[in-house]
Amino acid sequence: MHARFQCKSRRTHRWALVLLLLHIFMGPVTFGGPVVDDFAANGYISARVHAIAPDSSGRIFLGGDFLAINGEGRGRLARLLPSGALDSIYYYLNADLNCFAIQSDGKVLLGGAFQALNGVTHRRIARLNVDGSVDESFTTNLNGTVNTIAVDSQDRILIGGYFSSVNGSYTGTLARLNSDGTLDSSFQGVQGAAPAAYVSSINIRTDGRILIAGYFQRVAGVVRDGVALLEPNGILNTAFNPRVNGEVYGAAMYEDGRLILYGSFLSVNGVFRDGVARLNADGSLDLTFNPNPNGSVVGATIAPDGSVWIIGMFTFVAADTPSGLIGRRRTARYLANGSLDDTFNLGSEEAPFAMSYQDPSRLLIGGSFDSYGGQSRSKLVRLYETIATADSLLLRGSTITWRRGANAAALAAPPVLSVSVSGGPPTRIGRFTWDNGAWTIRNIPRAQGAYRYMVAARVASSSGNGSSSVADAESPEYLFRADFEP
Repeated sequence: MHARFQCKSRRTHRWALVLLLLHIFMGPVTFGGPVVDDFAANGYISARVHAIAPDSSGRIFLGGDFLAINGEGRGRLARLLPSGALDSIYYYLNADLNCFAIQSDGKVLLGGAFQALNGVTHRRIARLNVDGSVDESFTTNLNGTVNTIAVDSQDRILIGGYFSSVNGSYTGTLARLNSDGTLDSSFQGVQGAAPAAYVSSINIRTDGRILIAGYFQRVAGVVRDGVALLEPNGILNTAFNPRVNGEVYGAAMYEDGRLILYGSFLSVNGVFRDGVARLNADGSLDLTFNPNPNGSVVGATIAPDGSVWIIGMFTFVAADTPSGLIGRRRTARYLANGSLDDTFNLGSEEAPFAMSYQDPSRLLIGGSFDSYGGQSRSKLVRLYETIATADSLLLRGSTITWRRGANAAALAAPPVLSVSVSGGPPTRIGRFTWDNGAWTIRNIPRAQGAYRYMVAARVASSSGNGSSSVADAESPEYLFRADFEP
C-alpha cells in the first residue's frame, strides 16, 4: 500500500480551511466487512497451526503439529514468504512449538515442548537468526514446556509455562533471561514470585510492568486468581487484583493497559463472564464488553482501530435478538465500544487456534480447519479488509468513521460526506454524526469501480467565533479526499 499525504490551510474571513489529501492504492473495495483473500488458497498443511509470527520483512513463521506443507517436509516449524508460498528453508522440531517472539534485532525466539531442532539439542526454547538459520550460540535449557515468550524494551526475554528451572537453576513457572539466554538473577520471579501452576500469557505494558495470565491461585504467596501484574523487577503489584473464576488461556493488551482476558472461566470480579472479558488498566471489569460465547475462547487480538477479534470453540455469541444469541462459528469481531460487528460473519467448522496481523488490513488465522468462510483453506487463512487512514479515517463495511488527531482543531459544525464514482461528479451522501468519540456515517451506498470519498470539513479560526455554516461538499478547497482504485 502506498500513501501520499498533502496538507494545506488558508484563512477566509474568520475561518481556517483545512485541505487533507490522502491517495491510497489498494485491492478491491469490500462492503460487508473483511473477506477471505487468495492467500495460500492452494496450500495444504498436514496438521494444526497454533502459532503465527510475521517478521519485519513480511515473512510468516508458523508453528504447530504439522509435518508437511504442500507435500514438503516441515517438522512443526515453517517459514512462508509474504505471498504465502513456502520458503525453501527447512526445519524439524521433535515436539510441538507453542509460541514465537521477535526481538528488536529481528531474531526469532521459539518456545514449546520440543527438545531438539534440526537434530541438535534445544530444550523447550531456541532462537533463529535473521536469515532463518538456527542460532547455535543460544543454548538455554528448560525442564518443562514453554507456553509464552515476550521481549521487553531492553531485549530481555520473559518466558512462562510449565517449567520449574532454567539452566539447572530453580525459577518456578516464570523467568527472565538476558538477551544472550543466560538467566537474569535480578528478576524477582526466580526468588518465589512465580505462580505455582502455569503461566500461559505474558504482556509487557508501556510502563514496563508485566501482566501474566494462566492457571494459578497464588503469586509470591499472595492470592491471585489467574492474572497478576508485576513490577519491572518481578515484584508483585499489590493494587492490581482481578479475580477470575477458571482457567485463563491468555490476554491481549491495549496500549493504554486495558486487556482482553480469554479462556474457559465463568466470572471475573464476581460478575458473570463466559470465556472472555475486558478489564480496565486498574483491573476493574469493563461492563460494556460481554460477548458471552457458548464455548471457550482460545485467542484474542486487538485490531488497529481498537476492535477485538476472538476465536474459539463457540458457535453462538450474545446479541440483541429475541433469543439473545446469534450464530458465529469459531470467530467473531467486536467494535471498540463492545458491540458485535454485524458486518463480519465468516468462520469454520473446526477450531482456529492462533491469530496475528500481517499488516493493518490483513489478519492471519491458523487452526485445524480445512475450510473457512465457505472456501477451501488448509489450516491457515487470511482475512482482508480495505482500510484507509488519514487523521484516522476508517472504511469498514458500509460505515465510514473519521477520528481526528489529539491536537486537531474543533469543527464548527458536522462535516459532510460526498462520493464521486469513476470520475463522475460528486454526489452528497449526508452529514456525519458524532458517535463513540468519532464522526460516523452509516449505510453508505455500494460503489462500483474507482471512487473517491470526500469530506467537507471547516474548523473555527483561532480569532473570533465566525459563522457556524458548513462548507458546500462540492467546493474543492474544503475537501478531505480518499481515493480508491481497484
